[in-house]
Amino acid sequence: LVADVGAGNGKYLGGGRAYTAIGVDSSVALCAIAARKGHEAAVGDALAVPLRSGAFDAALSIAVLHHLSTTARRAAAIREMGRLLRPGGTALVTVWASKQSGEDLAAASRKWKALEADAQAAEGRDVLVPWHLPFHRPEARGALAAAAQGAAVSYVRADKDAVVFDRYYHAFDEGELEGVIAAAKCGLRVERAFYDKGNWCAVLRME
Repeated sequence: LVADVGAGNGKYLGGGRAYTAIGVDSSVALCAIAARKGHEAAVGDALAVPLRSGAFDAALSIAVLHHLSTTARRAAAIREMGRLLRPGGTALVTVWASKQSGEDLAAASRKWKALEADAQAAEGRDVLVPWHLPFHRPEARGALAAAAQGAAVSYVRADKDAVVFDRYYHAFDEGELEGVIAAAKCGLRVERAFYDKGNWCAVLRME
């Protein structure tokens, strides 16, 4: 039994006969998409996952922690994963790295916006990354109306035929993810940590 915390539209829920998976995401719309694909999905917060303690053999946190804005919140999300796992259960966590393809994150894309507070950050980089919602997508109609009324944190790029949202990311330095896991103090031990295609990844085991 696998818990996918931050499952989005259910990309990793399709285990077939290999395993049974339950996804949790804060987006009602994404959970609805996952459900339409035939997956089990529940609306919930990564800091208060609405699933039973100690019931899962494995847990996933794929590209989730880097959207949480403080070390304390990231550690709290790790603790929730630990709460879900049975003794001996495993977890996989992936986060954006501050180095992308061997280049500094700031140099990798000049379109990304560093936050002012980042200049004093002890670890990692806090940035806003533009996410484009094309005009032809059905949900773009509401986003366009909200942007026109100034009621949303978005703006229109007519040259890109898209509504643009700036998404928050904390890009992790090497070793920073392991520090967050240690700060969680929940019995999860790092079995392996590695870099993969612009991400820091960790395989964890519940003691």
